[in-house]
Amino acid sequence: MTTRMKHKLRNAAAVCASALLLPLTAPPALADPPTTLTRCTSLDGNLKYSCSVMLMYRGEALSGAEISQRADMPSMPLAHNVPPSKPAERPGKPGQYEFEVELEMHGQWLFTYDLRSPVREQVREKMLFTPGDDAHSMEHSPSAPTKEHQHN
Repeated sequence: MTTRMKHKLRNAAAVCASALLLPLTAPPALADPPTTLTRCTSLDGNLKYSCSVMLMYRGEALSGAEISQRADMPSMPLAHNVPPSKPAERPGKPGQYEFEVELEMHGQWLFTYDLRSPVREQVREKMLFTPGDDAHSMEHSPSAPTKEHQHN
């Protein structure tokens, strides 16, 4: 084996070792991200909903959060989306935030919550809206995938 080949092997081994250690150095916020539980009630029997989201962080209600919310239809990217809103915390209900949303059609929607304080995090929750019914989170059914989190 030539010296050049040995050098390349050592570099490859160093890259592999670094890749193995990377998951051990993740920021602590990723280990315990905020969670949401959203419920929406139809206001007009059609596409306008009043929504309430319970925001939890490390097992406790997250009160006083600076938060924005937006909705996108994952089955039709960039075709259907709803302008962002700023949920307001419900007086006397720590961690519970309320907002209204008017959708363009029924179906599966992805709610994205952007938290700016006291923690910086993005939490996504899949919701299912059906005609003549209140919406429910798809995150809490056995076949649903888990929430997606992105650390900012």
